[in-house]
Amino acid sequence: MSKKPGKNPVHRDDTRRLSRSIVCILTPKPQITDALRKEQTTINIAKNRASDLLSTSIEELSVLTDQILPVVTLEMPNYFRESADFQNGLSKGAELTDSVRGCVLQIQVSDSESPAVRNELGISHLVAIQICPQDGGWTNPNGLSSVIVETTAEKLPLLIHDIVLDIAMFHSWPYLNESYPRTEDRIEFSKRKSAFAVAKSLGSYYGPIKDASIEYFSFAAHCREAGIFQYMKYRDLWNEFITSELHAQKPPGLLEDPVQFILGFHHQAGQISRKKLALEVGRLKAGTYLFLLTRKRPARRLIRSRLAREFGRKSYRQGLWKIVPFGPGVPHVAILPFVSLFKFRVSNEQ
Repeated sequence: MSKKPGKNPVHRDDTRRLSRSIVCILTPKPQITDALRKEQTTINIAKNRASDLLSTSIEELSVLTDQILPVVTLEMPNYFRESADFQNGLSKGAELTDSVRGCVLQIQVSDSESPAVRNELGISHLVAIQICPQDGGWTNPNGLSSVIVETTAEKLPLLIHDIVLDIAMFHSWPYLNESYPRTEDRIEFSKRKSAFAVAKSLGSYYGPIKDASIEYFSFAAHCREAGIFQYMKYRDLWNEFITSELHAQKPPGLLEDPVQFILGFHHQAGQISRKKLALEVGRLKAGTYLFLLTRKRPARRLIRSRLAREFGRKSYRQGLWKIVPFGPGVPHVAILPFVSLFKFRVSNEQ
């Protein structure tokens, strides 16, 4: 079959849509008290920090490893359950989110409900976070939630980051999307991942695993040393789990239409012209590339000038982008505060 010049084949994978993941923060019913105001301020600050940390980690993993992770945008609406019907509360909260995003629901949790409710609502795992004076680790509530994690308010943004980063890592493996397409399949995957963590006696930054029967554990939670995230340790842990427990070989990466991949998962997709992007991608040979886009204005004029030259412009502005080959020795990590990185692959095979 002949190839049209300037075109790349479209590799579609409809199973790659990110499943809804609900992070459940345990809070009392809304009452106008000083304690509640303080708690809500803490949670709102944690949301913003978790989102920033997540973007940085996805970019760092893309540069330091050969994984291609989709960007997961955190959409975390504040929602309190007023009804005594917990299932109704979860349903209303889930309606506030897009199916490709993680969210945080702030509700009062009772674990007397059946775990089957999660499946009915399309929730792959329900992580209940209890804000406490000190870390308490991971326990199995034997109810609706997959796990309850007790940690401090200071560590809350890190825990949210760790949970959602695992979601992005899952979706960087086409094999996993094909093997675990349905909600019930992904619940089973979470159980296998948790059993692996228990068998390996993995610790976490938020305390130990206290129940061997937990139904969810974040690998990212194990990969912090003195609060610093260890990217290569994280990659190696996932590789060990995938190859030894699931007996799968590491795939070469996501093979789908690069234009669709970038516009579908880049968190600044609204600033990218589809027509211009398709033109630029159509000129590329098979290989791995970085899509660079300016996202923040440096305070120093010298840095702005340097970045402007990097993008072939006389002056710096947000929204500039270009595509460069991915490879060792390219100092892109140094410009991360001002430029977002998005790794993708191009295949010229029919």
